[in-house]
Amino acid sequence: MCVEMAKHLPMIRDILHLNQKNFGKMTGISTDRLSRIENRHAVMTWSQLLSVVSVCSMNMPTKEYLFMNNVLPTEFFQYMQQLEETIPPIYNVVLRDEVIQSYNNLKGARKDGTIWEE
Repeated sequence: MCVEMAKHLPMIRDILHLNQKNFGKMTGISTDRLSRIENRHAVMTWSQLLSVVSVCSMNMPTKEYLFMNNVLPTEFFQYMQQLEETIPPIYNVVLRDEVIQSYNNLKGARKDGTIWEE
């Protein structure tokens, strides 16, 4: 998950209109470390992943991005909600109509299943 999330950090920062320095201040990750993570020279720690997810969960466009691009697996949502494996996660993501329409328009257009790219 940490490696997968790193691939999406530049887009998440773009959605939030933040540079590495300001995003780092919000997440508690140094600018140098964030740069190394984004450039795949380092792997983020579990606590750094949780920090990024916390920031993303406070912003509707980033929540939509994570959800629509399957950045985090179902098991992660179950873990975060402390549910047993047999209980499906409670997704508390409400998508705006324009996001749903955008997804429907692009559905199947990309082989990797993403709808947003840098």
